[in-house]
Amino acid sequence: MKAMIARKKPVEVECYQYTNITNLILSEIMWVMKSFGEGKIRYDQEDDITYIHTLEGDMKVSAGDIIIKGVQGELYPCKPDVFAQTYEVIRETQDDYPFNGPGAGGEPVGPTGDKGQ
Repeated sequence: MKAMIARKKPVEVECYQYTNITNLILSEIMWVMKSFGEGKIRYDQEDDITYIHTLEGDMKVSAGDIIIKGVQGELYPCKPDVFAQTYEVIRETQDDYPFNGPGAGGEPVGPTGDKGQ
């Protein structure tokens, strides 16, 4: 294969900003709840750590990380700064509770980061 420069195809992915295990368990976001129920997202109570089972193995999820559901249904965590450089939020879904965005103040955050949109 020759060396190349490539650009990712524009695809939409579902994502959820993780705050803590309680908000994740209480969330009304169906794919998040299904993933938790299937063990793709798990909480180690002894260590107080949440993990996502990814294609590369289990990865730790920290408060503020974005959980992304990829084009083939795979899950992976993404740090907020990398997410901001790589993704553009195009809309919030109907089941957006408890998405708290970068402000983490409990209010929804719009695509440009402004509150209440």
